[in-house]
Amino acid sequence: MTKCRSNEVDRLLHNPFCMKKLSHILFLLLAAYGLSAQAPGYLGKRFYVLGGGVFSVSAGPTANNKGLSDYYGDKGGGFGMNYHYNLQAGYAISRHQAITIMAGYLKTGMYMTAQTPPPFGDINYYYDQHELFYNLRGLSYGFGYQWFKTKKGAIAPFGTYGSVFLRGHSIAGDILDKKTTFSPENTTHQHRLLGIDPHFSYWSAGMEFGQNTIIRDKIVLNYAIQFNYPLFQGARTGGPLSLSTPYVSYDPENPEVFNQETFNNATASRLLKHEFFGVKLGIGLLLF
Repeated sequence: MTKCRSNEVDRLLHNPFCMKKLSHILFLLLAAYGLSAQAPGYLGKRFYVLGGGVFSVSAGPTANNKGLSDYYGDKGGGFGMNYHYNLQAGYAISRHQAITIMAGYLKTGMYMTAQTPPPFGDINYYYDQHELFYNLRGLSYGFGYQWFKTKKGAIAPFGTYGSVFLRGHSIAGDILDKKTTFSPENTTHQHRLLGIDPHFSYWSAGMEFGQNTIIRDKIVLNYAIQFNYPLFQGARTGGPLSLSTPYVSYDPENPEVFNQETFNNATASRLLKHEFFGVKLGIGLLLF
């Protein structure tokens, strides 16, 4: 069998066996490099979890009745913050893509008015008016898709990214304060039931642009800006994409229908302002 000697350059170049052997070695090296270059995940780790929140300055009202332009009564107002705490998990499906799931919690305030006919007298002419301050609290859940900018040195889940997501919200409200103006016909100072079911659900779509920084190959720091818009609530919020129920006028025979629609509209409008824009901050772990 012909042997290949490293110091015999001329013989190496003209020896078919040596050339074939070197070709195989070169092919294996290139294949190994290509495989390692295509491996997803930062250092082979694909799964991460983050905890944090999305924050913005509030026009109001917040849960404690703060707000720069909108608040309940005469004693509210001032600087306040919108917040939406969240927990997120992500999994890299390639070097530049990841999928995410999320869950969150929010709490805010909401102001609305309701009307009820007086218990006695002419219900077609008079009505009792109620100014209501609600605390709204809600759970959110959703899923998303992230793409990472490999040209800037990113490799999922590390680096600069963009994201789109869908999120569902389940909202419940509690009346924190109420002021009732009774009609002249209502001398009992008692009013009928408002007829409001203080629950509201909807979906929203969002976009996020941010950065994941990884420290010591374990700790993930996240910062981003986020935009979010409710789907199919245009009639309630005064915006596009409307598939919701049209505005209902007050009917003294069925005041609960009007009050319920007013609650839904006010809730959707408040959540649009609460969720539309925010700065996202988070910290977590790169697990495996």
